Amino acid sequence: MTLYIESIENNRNLPSSLKNLKIEKPLGKGSFNSVYSTSDPNIVVRLSNEQISTDDMIMDYKTESKFNKMSQKKYPGELVDHVFFDNSKTLQVGETAFSFREAFDSDLEKYLEDALEEAYKNGQSENLIQMHLKNATSALEDAVDVFDKLVKIGIMCSDVKPQNFLVKKKKPVGYKGQKKKVYVRMIDLDGQFCTLDPFKNKHDLNLYRDLTVIQLYVMAFDINKTRNVSNSLKKRGARAIAKAAQKEKVCRHIDEIKKIVGKWFVSGRWNNVVETFKWYVGNFDYKEEFCNIAQSPPTRRQSKRQSKRQSKRQSKRQSKRRSKRRSKKACRGKAPVGKICNPKTGRWVFRNGKVGRSLVARASYKSPQRKVRRKKRESPKKKGCASNKVRNPKTGRCVLKRGKIGKRILRGEI
Repeated sequence: MTLYIESIENNRNLPSSLKNLKIEKPLGKGSFNSVYSTSDPNIVVRLSNEQISTDDMIMDYKTESKFNKMSQKKYPGELVDHVFFDNSKTLQVGETAFSFREAFDSDLEKYLEDALEEAYKNGQSENLIQMHLKNATSALEDAVDVFDKLVKIGIMCSDVKPQNFLVKKKKPVGYKGQKKKVYVRMIDLDGQFCTLDPFKNKHDLNLYRDLTVIQLYVMAFDINKTRNVSNSLKKRGARAIAKAAQKEKVCRHIDEIKKIVGKWFVSGRWNNVVETFKWYVGNFDYKEEFCNIAQSPPTRRQSKRQSKRQSKRQSKRQSKRRSKRRSKKACRGKAPVGKICNPKTGRWVFRNGKVGRSLVARASYKSPQRKVRRKKRESPKKKGCASNKVRNPKTGRCVLKRGKIGKRILRGEI
């Protein structure tokens, strides 16, 4: 392997930005390739485990390079890891395939294992358990979203498993979408397990999609099953994964898939997905252990329990808020000179200090009185005129009878 690494470092076609990079420790090894860290923490090197022996192997690497470029063009930074350089164009028999790629934190299998371990730690609160289970299921949902987008492009892959998805907490190269807690990307889009061959009809495409996606969820289900915890906790994890699968409706064609598997996809490239499904059918009952949980709605008892729990949580939150508002701590002893009691902490603080000044200001503050609108004066009630006077109908006033206007009123002129 050291000879291969030396051949990479001395490669003439390497860009100047990558020539000074040093290949360091191994990070992981798969069936066909190994991954090594470099002196740049954001870049890794993927190196073939064996030298190129046939032209078909060269075609597989060229196909992967082509599919990566198609994915980046259609959905930049959303589906696959970024490739800084690969030698697929110049590959010849007897050489070693390698590529400089974007570094990720771990694969999806490791991420799911860590999330479940965190959820099942002793003494975990209910909120933390739900949070870690949510992290696991949301990562699975993102992986399915990546797979579905590849299907939209027309790239069909059969090797769909948690080990073939990468997880990263930082934004991937070229990604411009919404910020997420983790970003999931697919790898190994090589010609051995992926193709651009279309299906005969949409129904076959849906069957293929459900078959591969259900395997991804069942593998996650299996990861949860191997946890060394109580059955009640395992059931919670299984229920969370099954509910996430329910959103994808992966069990809608389960009976039909079980009937045609083996007769379907005669081509050799699909043997992986068919054989994997056969193995799981033999060692795992989809119907009883997975699809029934995914498809069955919560029972009446469960829904009542959930509503009770929610009401209890709400009442607890409300009582906490009330107690926070009401609780005022009294200061001990007499007030020292130049100090005032802080009811939040129950301590004496200086009047001239920042807190003291605010407390004095609050104590001396008087809320302004409400402005009361004055009522309009009611017009006084009309009283009768004196015996020597008569009311003027025009002005409403009393005038002397012996006066000029009074005489006219009495004569009926006014």
